[in-house]
Amino acid sequence: MSARGSVRQDQYICKPGGDCEACPSNALTDSACGATGNRRPIHCITMSLYESLGHDNFTYSSQEGQLAAWEPCGKIVSVESADYWEFVLCNLAFSVVGLFIVFTRTRRTAAVHYKNLVARIRGGVRVGWSNRP
Repeated sequence: MSARGSVRQDQYICKPGGDCEACPSNALTDSACGATGNRRPIHCITMSLYESLGHDNFTYSSQEGQLAAWEPCGKIVSVESADYWEFVLCNLAFSVVGLFIVFTRTRRTAAVHYKNLVARIRGGVRVGWSNRP
């Protein structure tokens, strides 16, 4: 838990207060950003307030004795999914371009070989790579 001042964890009850989000660049060294660089807001209240409210009435509204903090969390699924599909589509585009180049060169090579064969049959001059008799 990353909060101002020193707080003993056994004095507070905490619940997640939102979804994981990327840490801003100025907070990447904070312990709440963790290894993944993501954090989630948490809301903590004192044990005495928690017991006075009842265990089911813990809300996230601004109350006396509430402490807002951050905790590290895992990867953000939507960002990871978008990165995955971007990777797949880039690979697909590279494959299509590569196959187009291979087929174009194959057709051009076949055309040159065909012209050379026709020239050899007719007794003419070869075209393409080799003009040797």
